[in-house]
Amino acid sequence: MDLSVPVKLAAFTLQTSLGVLGNIIVLGVYIHIAQIQQKMKTVDKILCSLVFSNMMILLTRGSPQIMSYLGHKNILDDFGCISIFYTYRILRGMSISATCLLSVFQAIVMAPATSRWESLKTKVSNYILPSLAAFWLGSAVISLNIPLGGLALVNGTVPFYRVGSCLFRRLEPVFEALFSTLINGYDLFFISLMLLSSLYTVFILRRHGQQVKYLHSIKTATRESVDKKASKNIIKLTALYVFFFSVDTFIMIYTLTQISFPALLPEIRLFLSCCYSMLSPFLVMTFNKKIKIPLGWFRKMEKSNVSSVCNGEM
Repeated sequence: MDLSVPVKLAAFTLQTSLGVLGNIIVLGVYIHIAQIQQKMKTVDKILCSLVFSNMMILLTRGSPQIMSYLGHKNILDDFGCISIFYTYRILRGMSISATCLLSVFQAIVMAPATSRWESLKTKVSNYILPSLAAFWLGSAVISLNIPLGGLALVNGTVPFYRVGSCLFRRLEPVFEALFSTLINGYDLFFISLMLLSSLYTVFILRRHGQQVKYLHSIKTATRESVDKKASKNIIKLTALYVFFFSVDTFIMIYTLTQISFPALLPEIRLFLSCCYSMLSPFLVMTFNKKIKIPLGWFRKMEKSNVSSVCNGEM
């Protein structure tokens, strides 16, 4: 037995279970907030889409890998393979686009109060849900190479590529090039927009820091402070995504340009590509008061219950 299998099994199981739990907690709190308030803020809507996408990424990418390590290599039939990996590709596209949308929205919020920006600020909230719907559709379209290719017939004559325990037939070269361009262009567009909006937000924050001594209104100063904190936290979330995306891209380019490479490298790439989905909900928990307060109540209730049990035993 390969001694590395138990280590890989433990790593993917821990990543998937922790990530799914974290995303479920954040999503559950937002659902509770929506039921109480009847209306969610724009940032909360974007975060809900991001959290749901990340949770499903871990389930669709981590679970098949775990089952493979447990020896269930052929647990997915043809339809299962296509469904799982097509869903994963759509969710991956949603994760990057939702993170980008969060960064762009916060940059607009932090923009100076000129007539042009004020007009955009009042309208941008109305475009969030249509934008998210468009991103879902866009991700589905650029990932059509998976259902169109279908499963490969392993007979030595049909070019195929392997994803986990599934084999997918390659399309004609012209279509392969088309979908590859669409996917890479999609990622590059959102990463570029994400970086530009984050840099713009950093510029605005720095300028606000230099001008803060001229603020005379306490209310305005407080509001600026709230916006600054939100912007810094969203920049952290963006930086986390860009970091893991960069590592994933570097490993991909390395494996494509090298004749031989360590067999473990694709699995390391898979693990790292899911790290953002695992870590992002915990980052949201640390800076979002809407998440921290309910969790604080839960911890107090838990301590109270433990204390009452201890007192009863005594």
